[in-house]
Amino acid sequence: DRLELLAEKADAMSLDMGDLTEDEIRRFHSELKRGTLGQTLGAWEPWWQRAGISEAGISQRDHLCCRERTANPSVAWAVLETIYAYAHMMRAFNGDCSW
Repeated sequence: DRLELLAEKADAMSLDMGDLTEDEIRRFHSELKRGTLGQTLGAWEPWWQRAGISEAGISQRDHLCCRERTANPSVAWAVLETIYAYAHMMRAFNGDCSW
């Protein structure tokens, strides 16, 4: 059936004006001008206004922070260098980071 074929193309987002007959195109434009097509489709609701957040169950995971491995000794020096660089930058720019 032609209507089913057009509905399948519309669902697949592949329906275009070339798929319609001249009479269907004329009726489509006529309904657009009268505004009846908009009433059939309904009001558009933006995706960000729909509730997209749902509660998820919290599952117990293994404790990850206290493994048997120890940190590399150079981590302490890297943290110290980072703090020094931050302090130097704040002093050099008088606390103003918006250069």
